[in-house]
Amino acid sequence: MKDRYEENLIYNIEEAGNLDRVKVPRVILQPIVENCFKHGFGENGFPWMIHVAVTASDGHWKIHVRNNGRPFQERDLKELNEKVEGFLKGEQKKISGIGLTNTIIRLRLLYEERVEYEIYPGSDGYTCVVLKGNYK
Repeated sequence: MKDRYEENLIYNIEEAGNLDRVKVPRVILQPIVENCFKHGFGENGFPWMIHVAVTASDGHWKIHVRNNGRPFQERDLKELNEKVEGFLKGEQKKISGIGLTNTIIRLRLLYEERVEYEIYPGSDGYTCVVLKGNYK
């Protein structure tokens, strides 16, 4: 995407801590970052900004993705929560719009549901997606 949007996309990736101890399924970040383009940036002017921070310390890991796209809507968060909980309870077998939902479910299955997530508008106007858990 950086090649496609050149100077209109600004991103940085920050790593801290003992990340070798953190086990997560492959391609965990891709759906979250793709959602920035698919749902967030469409109506916003340039430059588009994405900040990814991955940290691990004291037995905990955290993935924090911030972008300056359209804020996550309350109804979207409610729907996401219902999909995740319904799938984990066995009430829902098929999931549509699976990017973020699948990411959360994969992590919760791997970590035996001890993974938390938050999606919220930051005070700086950025949309924040946070995934966190304990070392496995």
